[in-house]
Amino acid sequence: MKRNKSIIDRYFDYMRDSWCEEECRTIFGTRAASVWKVWCRSIAPDLCSGARRFYVALDRGNRWLLIEHIACAVRGQDEECPAKEPSVLVCERCGSREIQMMAWVDPNTLEYVSSIDADADDQWCDACQEHVWFCSLEEFGDNLDAWWLAVDFPKMERITGLSAAN
Repeated sequence: MKRNKSIIDRYFDYMRDSWCEEECRTIFGTRAASVWKVWCRSIAPDLCSGARRFYVALDRGNRWLLIEHIACAVRGQDEECPAKEPSVLVCERCGSREIQMMAWVDPNTLEYVSSIDADADDQWCDACQEHVWFCSLEEFGDNLDAWWLAVDFPKMERITGLSAAN
């Protein structure tokens, strides 16, 4: 079964491989100078724990800008990504918007009639390639924030494959 990287893995990959002052300006615009200062204060003594400290130091709005930018970069979109929409449903596991659910459709007109009662067996995530539950984008962000604030350093090392020395 195909297993995609989680948004956390993608965050560390992005911070290691792509993050720079120019990216900061692209994402944060007029706020870039203050965000870049937060980054510079966060990276000592090492990048891995610095990336974690940086994320925690950002306010919620700036976290969303960064994560949405990373998600768009992973999808390979050069165009500007849509703004955060709390009512948008995403995969509860990976946050992907590439989801589907079963529905009743009129076979003569192919018009949507109604959805089927919510059951994980009736919902699908293309990224995870399995049946999943959906949640709102806002709820996914809240869950991600809660997880991020609770993670310990050994777990970070397992997720990123980096040690404190790297």
